Amino acid sequence: MVNITVFDHVGYHGPTILFASTTYLIWERKPYLIMYILGMILNLVLNGSLKMWIRQPRPKHQIDFMDHERLTGVNRYGMPSGHAQMSFFSIVYLLCMKRPTQLYMLIFILIGCLTLYQRVKFGRHTIEQVVIGTIIGSIFSYMVYRFTKRHLEN
Repeated sequence: MVNITVFDHVGYHGPTILFASTTYLIWERKPYLIMYILGMILNLVLNGSLKMWIRQPRPKHQIDFMDHERLTGVNRYGMPSGHAQMSFFSIVYLLCMKRPTQLYMLIFILIGCLTLYQRVKFGRHTIEQVVIGTIIGSIFSYMVYRFTKRHLEN
């Protein structure tokens, strides 16, 4: 039996916490907010598509964390980690958007790292799966931001 801490809860809910926080912090810049939300939806679709294409299984020995976390359909596959991809989509978008204070970025990166750690600790993903999810989410976020900025400048 694994001892579940508050840090595990923060990690599990990291994508939601980061999405809500990023939405709040960029609320006044509506075009960027709209593209952030659309980009996040596309990021979810990208994650599901990659999981179905790659079909890499999750680790065999998983530890139950939440009763409702059922791994069915596309979610039975682990590559890439959706939690990592969504978390770092938010982190990179905010970094590109606001050049936030060091304290905000430290908190955001801490939540992102707790998310990665929680997914590996509970056997939901391998280290490779969370690293690849982090890279894909970061790159896709940067692409969405650049597209938005270029579109708004023209």
